[in-house]
Amino acid sequence: MFYSSEDINKQNQYKQYLQIVGSLSNLFSDSSIPYLYYRIAEKMFCNAFDTQDLSRGDVSYDAKKGSLGIGLKTFLRKNDKSIQKIAEFNQDLPLYQDLTSTKKIHKIAELRNKRIEFTNNTYDITNAIYHCVIRDQGKFYLYEEDTKKIDIPSIRNIKTKKSSIYFDDGNYEYIFSLSKSTLMKRFETNFFVDEFDVEILKNPLEDLFNCFDKNLHTTMFGSQIIDTVYLPLYGSSKKVYSNSGLNQWNASGRQRNPDEIYIQIPKHFYNLKPNFF
Repeated sequence: MFYSSEDINKQNQYKQYLQIVGSLSNLFSDSSIPYLYYRIAEKMFCNAFDTQDLSRGDVSYDAKKGSLGIGLKTFLRKNDKSIQKIAEFNQDLPLYQDLTSTKKIHKIAELRNKRIEFTNNTYDITNAIYHCVIRDQGKFYLYEEDTKKIDIPSIRNIKTKKSSIYFDDGNYEYIFSLSKSTLMKRFETNFFVDEFDVEILKNPLEDLFNCFDKNLHTTMFGSQIIDTVYLPLYGSSKKVYSNSGLNQWNASGRQRNPDEIYIQIPKHFYNLKPNFF
């Protein structure tokens, strides 16, 4: 798989990107599940891992590194058996609309495989994977699996239900939506390459305003400040303790200097910026 083989610093940068964007979720939603727009996810992935961005092209992958093609997905975690869109065939409708269900699925599989072959040949790709960011309560999970062409001779269990046709090829389960001309695949996400917490800011608009206001001030006055952190002078529950923190001089044990204090660094700060100091 891709993620685990990448440099640890790139992994951390990628996770920080996701945590930062996820922390702004209240700009778009009131849910406790962090929000992540798929276009932003694609940009962050390509930037963190120095991959070629293919997401704007009409090809089978969203990114490429070396000879590896990478399809990028982001979706909610439900029962770890999520159905997700992998291809659209609106323009190919005349090629299959009048066929029987079995022949229709074989044609869709053929078209899908040809697209993969075209992308592989165009970009010199020899292997491909899906990289998925899965969203859950206060967390992101990262999942990867191989991208395979549909094994047409092994297609089986073809069933038509309402406006969709279900089938599998012994490797994966698929659904083809007749109304939307869309091919979907079931992702069984029962093993994750990484997982981490996302702290959603209560008032991200105010935090962004303060951030940009400080940056504007810095730009106007020519400061060389690269980054800034504001640490609380109080302890947990916003309480100033009598013999720790600002009052460490008053602690028991060894003899204390009258000027002895320390400032705590919250754990969630390390999660967002582990390399600040």
